[in-house]
Amino acid sequence: MEYVRDIFVNVKDVDVLTTLRNHNAEEIYFRTDNRWAPLGAYYAGKAFAKTAGVEYADISEYTKAGGMDYVGNLSYYVDNQGQAYLDENPDTFTYYTPNCKYKTYYYDEEFELLTEGEFFEEVPDSLYDTFYKGGFYSLKISTPVKNGRSLIIVKDDFGTVLAPFLTSSFEDIYVVDINYLEANLVEMIEDFGITDVLYVMNTFTVTSQRAYQLETLRTQATHGTLKDDAPAVYSDDSDSDSAADTESEDENEDGTQYVYGIGLNNQVSVIENDNGEEEYDGNDDYNYDEDYNYDYDEGYDYEYDYGYDEEEY
Repeated sequence: MEYVRDIFVNVKDVDVLTTLRNHNAEEIYFRTDNRWAPLGAYYAGKAFAKTAGVEYADISEYTKAGGMDYVGNLSYYVDNQGQAYLDENPDTFTYYTPNCKYKTYYYDEEFELLTEGEFFEEVPDSLYDTFYKGGFYSLKISTPVKNGRSLIIVKDDFGTVLAPFLTSSFEDIYVVDINYLEANLVEMIEDFGITDVLYVMNTFTVTSQRAYQLETLRTQATHGTLKDDAPAVYSDDSDSDSAADTESEDENEDGTQYVYGIGLNNQVSVIENDNGEEEYDGNDDYNYDEDYNYDYDEGYDYEYDYGYDEEEY
């Protein structure tokens, strides 16, 4: 992560690792899963909100839910004896629901509106999928906040649990997964008038071959017309939905767009991009292809092509 930070220019690092260490007596990570618990995401989000200069609701303003026994994805890596031990020593799956009024909209891979729905829906056999249908869809959360700030979260699994804690911080929150979005990320940022971009992902995502998927999001073509058909802002004093405003003029007072990154769940960085041209030093000749198929009984089946002959390697 130090190497990654050294690559960027004009970056402020926010030390989330120290924040998490200060709370390491609490259940901020699961013992049976490699992902942080919602409480860990809450503390990381608090550090991010401080960096972004936005309000952040205290955990006491959320409704505590869940409380079920939970055995996470470490089950994939143990034998029968290890599985028996995990089953005998489960985690407690607890999550927090915002008390403010908000609306959640689901989009497909090309960011076309599918439906309005619930953010939380418990899945007994896969509790981490409680958050917006397992996090496989693109998402928009419309909140009552009126601060001229809209956020897009570009994530892997770690970003899935963070979004609810930012419903007191931004007017609109868009969430896209690096594996599923087939629209151009830059076009989304420009067309939807997004003021803040947040990357939330595990270090293994950022430092492995999967990092090239981030460049794919920046360069891939959008098929069709990119538009947001959901209401731009959810209003407390209105029962009717307003028309979408895809040409929002909301921006920070100095015209600066902010891009943030959370890596290893340890630190947050903020890049101040004064509307200059983006430079990319990656290998454009790199061959990265990913195919996935979803089976509702088995989940996603990933096949990666890393551009080399596996036998020769």
